[in-house]
Amino acid sequence: MLLKDGLIYTAEDAPFRGDLLIRDGKIAALGQNLAAGNEEMLDLKGKSVVPGFVDISTNLGLMDAGHRLSEGMGVPPSDKYQATAKMINGINWRDEYFEKAWKNGVTTVVVNSPYNRPLGGQSCALKTALAGTNPEDRVISAYADMHGTMGNRAKNDYDKVRFSPLSRMGLARGLRDALTLQDSEHSQPRQISQAERSVIEALQKKQVPLKLTAAQEQDILSALDLAEELDLSLILDGVVEYPSLVERLKKKGTPLVLTSLLEDGSFEYLLNRRDNHAALLEKEGIPFCLSTHHPDISVELFHLSACLFVREGVSERAALEAMTINPARALGLDGRIGSLKEGKDGDILIFDGNPLHSLSALEYVFVNGERMG
Repeated sequence: MLLKDGLIYTAEDAPFRGDLLIRDGKIAALGQNLAAGNEEMLDLKGKSVVPGFVDISTNLGLMDAGHRLSEGMGVPPSDKYQATAKMINGINWRDEYFEKAWKNGVTTVVVNSPYNRPLGGQSCALKTALAGTNPEDRVISAYADMHGTMGNRAKNDYDKVRFSPLSRMGLARGLRDALTLQDSEHSQPRQISQAERSVIEALQKKQVPLKLTAAQEQDILSALDLAEELDLSLILDGVVEYPSLVERLKKKGTPLVLTSLLEDGSFEYLLNRRDNHAALLEKEGIPFCLSTHHPDISVELFHLSACLFVREGVSERAALEAMTINPARALGLDGRIGSLKEGKDGDILIFDGNPLHSLSALEYVFVNGERMG
């Protein structure tokens, strides 16, 4: 397919008016006056061309559509620190929200453990759709990051049954022990499988990042201290109380994942969220990503969430980067997804207007070069 005469937002460079050639599922060329060979041509007449969106933190496919994990749901004590749990093994590929995701521009999602697991296991990165292929062919990475949660969302269930971790200190200790293959809760050393050792070694070698959901200031600090102590690559997920930590965050360059402004701010961990805080991150040059944390907010509202950040002072360029190249870089997947560059996957969206205006219609979606719908 030759996409002719579009306004192309690469997510890495300034927009330009030109053409984009898709061949064998990849972006083959970008520029002006490209000629088609045997490819079909689509005249865009100046419509906007952007990379497929990437939602870096979801439970898509793990929970039934329309259901949110209750903060009061029990977590078996044996399931606290599950480094070898693979989210890819629990995916419901027929979840209707995969289709809703790509129809609203989200072509890649990261599926991680629920947000009440201290260390929930290995997240997977998936394409939300591929035409005429097996579900397994949608997998970009079966181990995209190791996900855990700090703070009340992770420890509240244990408070009710009076089972460790009962405090933030206990939670941090348990995470440290799990990530260093130690066991401080039992008098006898536990057996460590080769699978668990390999998973942790990938973290230690920085082959994959540790993604910790940490909303409140003390939890963000604990996550930063833990990652620094163990020398791990860190993604801070669902951060809220970060303005007072700007200088440290700027120095570390740790990618941040923000919650949607559509999420109900009455939840305990969101009480200190302010709509204009993301603009502060942009001003300070701190990379950030956007996420719906589906099903906290439905994945189909990802684009609208980004438009709300623009309304609250984030530039259109920064918002687009937060939806595309920033999450791809944070995961080390920017060689395939996240921007429009030669050799990358043909995950492409075409809007009839400015892609950061909420009323712009998404007219075409391409995933791996296949036109969807």
